[in-house]
Amino acid sequence: MTDCITCTQKFLSKHYDRLQDMCCMYVGEELGQDLMHDLCVTILEDNGEKYEDICNRGELWYYLIRVAKINAFSKTTRFYYKYKKHKERETNDLDFHVLLIPNKTNDQRTDAWTSQHMPNVDAVLGTLPFFEREIFRVYYLHEHTLNTLSHATGINRNTIHKALRRARRKIDKYNQAQSQAQGSSSKEVSAQEEAK
Repeated sequence: MTDCITCTQKFLSKHYDRLQDMCCMYVGEELGQDLMHDLCVTILEDNGEKYEDICNRGELWYYLIRVAKINAFSKTTRFYYKYKKHKERETNDLDFHVLLIPNKTNDQRTDAWTSQHMPNVDAVLGTLPFFEREIFRVYYLHEHTLNTLSHATGINRNTIHKALRRARRKIDKYNQAQSQAQGSSSKEVSAQEEAK
């Protein structure tokens, strides 16, 4: 079995660093390698004869740069959904602590309960990832609905729902553990009082 190196393979090995520099120029250093990786995956998944034909005509550099540029700037490409969309969210980081978007009306009872119980909830939420913790805080502290929070943040409603559900489960486990601990300690106190 003989290994036949194609024109495209020769081109990529010769110009890989230069192509990666172009990718970094389009999307920055952090995403440049991902864009280059996505470009290589595109080449491998696509029709190899098409690339061979383009390479033999001497137009592969321009074709790959065009594909990289489309991947870098179009919001309909696999690269955007896999890498860039999430990075844009991070760079457009919302300050969850000052996210006071009009929503349901606050009342003093709810505000008092929230401020009283938030330190206990914070202890539990401290074990959660940042996203789930902050979504929980904003959702309850500012009394949002799933729809108002989704609209305010641009985060999918289902994603918010799942984050809240995970946070609630963790808090429920904490409350159950606290109840069991209090129940066992009250039984011990009762037993000690009876012994006296």
